[in-house]
Amino acid sequence: MNSENTETPKMTEGPTMTEGPTMTEEPELSYEDEQVQMLIQSHLDQEKTLRDAEKKRSEELAHRMFIQKQNEEYQASLTRDLEQQTDNTDNKDKEFHSPSVEEMRRVRLLRFS
Repeated sequence: MNSENTETPKMTEGPTMTEGPTMTEEPELSYEDEQVQMLIQSHLDQEKTLRDAEKKRSEELAHRMFIQKQNEEYQASLTRDLEQQTDNTDNKDKEFHSPSVEEMRRVRLLRFS
């Protein structure tokens, strides 16, 4: 037998204990690193919540201002319409109404009798 071919093949599959993490594997984090990541994530979540709340408040303020302006315009328009309606009513009272034929006859009889 030939001793040159009797060597056992080396295993090349998978990482060995001496190799570092590969690109597809995440390195194991220490407890402190995990806590730091959790604190950072918590802080980012709080900032996002604050930004969302501020955005909602500004939208509500804009909506309230819109409604207030709409109500002011409505009141101004209503006041203008009511004034115009009163003016029209006054003008109707001042308009000349032509008397009927019977009324003219009665007035003539009273005047010339």
